[in-house]
Amino acid sequence: MEKIAFISDIHGNLEALKAVLADIEKRNIHIIYGLGDYIAKGIHAKECYELLKKHCQVLIAGNCDLHFSKEMTKENKDARMIFNHQLTTPNMRLELSQLPLYAEFYMSSRLCRVFHATQDQVNDFVVSRSSVEEKLKMFGPGKIVEGDQYADIVLYGHTHTPYFDRVANRTLINVGSVGNGLEIYQDENLNGNPLETVDATYFILEGDYQSKTWSTLSYQWVKVNYDIEKELANQKVNIEKEAYEKELRYGIYRDMHHINKA
Repeated sequence: MEKIAFISDIHGNLEALKAVLADIEKRNIHIIYGLGDYIAKGIHAKECYELLKKHCQVLIAGNCDLHFSKEMTKENKDARMIFNHQLTTPNMRLELSQLPLYAEFYMSSRLCRVFHATQDQVNDFVVSRSSVEEKLKMFGPGKIVEGDQYADIVLYGHTHTPYFDRVANRTLINVGSVGNGLEIYQDENLNGNPLETVDATYFILEGDYQSKTWSTLSYQWVKVNYDIEKELANQKVNIEKEAYEKELRYGIYRDMHHINKA
């Protein structure tokens, strides 16, 4: 049997990425899939991307990777675009813009499909309260996913919150976020320890890789503690420092209105 690690939404958080890669190595896992959003928010875009290229067998594009790899124009030239361009190189942005939007493989006979957000878009939201119809669509073809096959297992990121569901004998998994763990539903009177949310999170799928013979399969999330203070100490030049710090410390999403529309 083979273990595959799935990491997503690093967002330039170097300390979190290093901690996760060390944990993956300790578990003797040799296959890593990256599910997008390697840059933006944190300042270590280049360092993270170089580590990802070195350690990941598959890298999928996320919405931030595609957006901030665009060339600046009068229409998109704002503070965030300028800042994130300064954190990358032209060649890096070219590579990010050319990353595939999805990938497929077999695991113990199940057709597994990975993408960043949904089968149609890199920036849409499917969360626990989404309808059964929206969840079922995730397994089929779409604007991003070619062909006509429905997947047995879909793994994705984007919402930064680990999630597992079963729909029509199919399995939907949000792998969580390495560098920017968020708790979508906050209750200031009932919230537990924020470390449960903000620890670096990744997902492991274990089975017979690329086998079409039905056999044992297992699922596991891993939460890795990392030095948040060290990461934040390097953010003095970050134009989004206040929002980034709140997310890293407490898992409170800066753009919750996007989720509320989902």
